[in-house]
Amino acid sequence: YNIGGKPEWEITITELSDIILDHLGKDDSLVTYEDPEPMTTEVKQVNSQKARKHLDHDPSVSPEEGIPQMIDWYEQQYEL
Repeated sequence: YNIGGKPEWEITITELSDIILDHLGKDDSLVTYEDPEPMTTEVKQVNSQKARKHLDHDPSVSPEEGIPQMIDWYEQQYEL
């Protein structure tokens, strides 16, 4: 199964980076943005139709909400 969120939640790597940096109170001076290689796919689309059909997968947490929750969990688990 290709498990993922909803198509309207697709974000770019830069948007993902921005969510993480914002939650950590950091700026993007810590990041080096490279130009994509010619064959790079800008957005990798998720198709979780099989998971929805067979597993009743129904995501309810957007990346903007879930990524900070994951960071907080990670920090707690690893005592960071």
